[in-house]
This record gives sequence, structure tokens and C-alpha cells, in this order.
Amino acid sequence: MKYRSTKCVKTVRIEKSIRKIIVSLSVLLVLSTANAHEITETSAESPVSIGADFVSRYVWRGLNFSQNAPAIQPSIEYSIGGFTAGTWGSYTFGEVTSQELDFYASYTFIDEMFTIGVNDYFFPSEDAYYDFFEYANTRTGHVLEATMRYNGTSSLPLSFMLATNFYGADKQTDESGDAKTHYSTYLELGYSFAVKNIEISTFIGGVTSESKYYQTKKAAITNIGASFSKTVKLTNSYGLRLNTSLILDPNNHEAYLVFGLTI
Repeated sequence: MKYRSTKCVKTVRIEKSIRKIIVSLSVLLVLSTANAHEITETSAESPVSIGADFVSRYVWRGLNFSQNAPAIQPSIEYSIGGFTAGTWGSYTFGEVTSQELDFYASYTFIDEMFTIGVNDYFFPSEDAYYDFFEYANTRTGHVLEATMRYNGTSSLPLSFMLATNFYGADKQTDESGDAKTHYSTYLELGYSFAVKNIEISTFIGGVTSESKYYQTKKAAITNIGASFSKTVKLTNSYGLRLNTSLILDPNNHEAYLVFGLTI
């Protein structure tokens, strides 16, 4: 009968221990991968989202806000149920810079057909200094806007929006020389449809009266056009959204073709 040497027995024990360690590490790796997958799936359903748009020019409701320069527009948003709140900014590239920082909140209800909301627009400027934390109506650089929107239905994707400034730096001087809130009001009608994998949104909008805020001397159409969007898939779970918009501003006799990229 042959006996293993003590050295041989120790070697076998060491090998078994190494195998156990390798098996344990493999199990941990599998569990970690599964857990990471669960985290990824959970993150995909997170109520918090972040993103950024790159645009060749920042045009809002027919008005050019980026001095003909490209802009980056980051955002953070929280959504739960029908409630949404977030912040959005715009910062231009180039010698002439412009910037904007907004906050917003909205609530969508009745099968997502209607949305009401409040927007807080703030435009830091080198020409006029505004304290971001100053909210006194006569001194603030903020403009608060209330919005109501009908979002349409899948069978009739016709939308309508009413937006009115009700507080802040949208003032008109009356006959007595006092600056009072002007309540500039914007209306917009839209219609959306798809052609194969291209989403198309058409729109026409304008203001109801003279408005320094919208650069009009009377009621006028300021925004006519169409946006064409599609998502280019890079992976199974990630894609880039491309957007090109043709925008006409009859009030200021301007026309724009704007390209945008959302990440």
C-alpha cells in the first residue's frame, strides 16, 4: 500500500482550496452581474432623467435667442405620475454669448390629454445685471409664465397651447408712467404625424397684442414651421435623437433652419 507524502497531501489541499476560491469568486461575479443588470433595469425606470441638446441655433417661438450661434442646452427632470418638475438651460458658443436658466413644473391629467404648468424664465445678461435670488416683482429678472395645453389624442394628434406671463420682468409703462405687468400671451396650434420612422410636428403660433417680450408692436404671428425628428440607435438601449426644424417668423421677416441633437 502506497502512502502520499505530507507534501503531496498539502498540495492537494491547497489545490482544493484554490478551486473553492475560484468557484466562490465565479459565483460572486455572476451574482454581481445579475445585480448590476437589475440596477440598470431599475435606473431605466428612474423618475429622474438628465440630458442635453446641441442646437445649431436657439430659436424659441420664432425668436432668435442665441445671436446666430450654436448652443448647448442641458436639462434635469423629475417625473412621477402626471407630475413633472425640472430645470433647463441654454448656453451659446462663440464670441457673442447668451445664456438662460429656467425652472418648470407641470401636471398632466385626463388620459394625458391636458397639461397645466408654470415656467420660470431667467436670462442673465451683461447689459443688465439681475440677481438670481431677487424675486420682487418690480426688480426681478425672472419672468413667470402660466401654461395650459391640450395634447390631443392618438386618433387626432391636434394640440393647442395658451401661455401667459403673469409676474416679473415683462412690464409695460402705462399713461401714468408706472410699469405694470403686461401679461404677454402666446397661442400655438400644432399637428403631429409620422412618415415611416420620421416624426413630424407642424405648428403655428403668435401673440395676442403688442409685446416688448415677444418683440411685436401688435397682435402677430411669430412662429410657423415644422420639425422633423428621428432616433438613430447606437445600441439596443441607447440612441441619438436628431431633429431639424424649419421656422418662419413673419413678424420679424426671419426664417431659420435649425439642426438639433439630443443625448
